[in-house]
Amino acid sequence: MSPVSPPRVTPDTPLTVIEPSITTTTLPEWLQVLYEIEPVEEKDIKRMTKWAGPHDAIVMREVAYVLAEKWPEYDGKRASIYPTFQNWVNREEKKEKKVDESLFKHRPQFKKTRQKGKIRSSDFEMEAHIQSQGLHPSSPEAGEIRRNWGK
Repeated sequence: MSPVSPPRVTPDTPLTVIEPSITTTTLPEWLQVLYEIEPVEEKDIKRMTKWAGPHDAIVMREVAYVLAEKWPEYDGKRASIYPTFQNWVNREEKKEKKVDESLFKHRPQFKKTRQKGKIRSSDFEMEAHIQSQGLHPSSPEAGEIRRNWGK
């Protein structure tokens, strides 16, 4: 066997630059799941990862797995899995936001402190105590506990 010599480069030889491409091993898990179902071009991958920036990674991962499982029902009815995924993520985040806001529905003093951006840990302790007593948040007994909390 003889050693292999590198190709001879002359001034007429063009230099080829190979651009690195995004591979599925560098993608976030949620995008890998979707990519296995419907591969897309690199520009679309970049667009999706840019869109994902402000979204909750855990929600996106969970939605991707649920959608991947249910996609056979939607395939053919929808043009692409990606817009459906975006809609489902947005819908799921809205649901979570509504649940978070509902925690403050019956607690006007919570609303005041929340609007200022300050929720005291003692407020959570108080609500946990009310819940551990098996009381409804809007019950008179819960209101009494709130009035006397910290006195």
